[in-house]
Amino acid sequence: MTEADQIRRQAFDDYVRPARKARSSVVAIAAKDIHERMGLTAHYPNVCQALRGRKFQEEHGIELVGTIGPDPSSTTVFIFKV
Repeated sequence: MTEADQIRRQAFDDYVRPARKARSSVVAIAAKDIHERMGLTAHYPNVCQALRGRKFQEEHGIELVGTIGPDPSSTTVFIFKV
């Protein structure tokens, strides 16, 4: 499994799945949170690319509706329609 696959899996398990269970219409995922949970070092561009990419959205039936903060950065937050 590639690092990008692991990032997408972490984001789905920790954010998208719980949002669906709670019947939320949107979910915000901070690049910093994924980065820290995975124990990565200076991989913010990889995290942002994996979350921004079409593959993540298509795999899980979600839609990127916006971002907050500079991209790629530890402060980038991705907003998805669940």
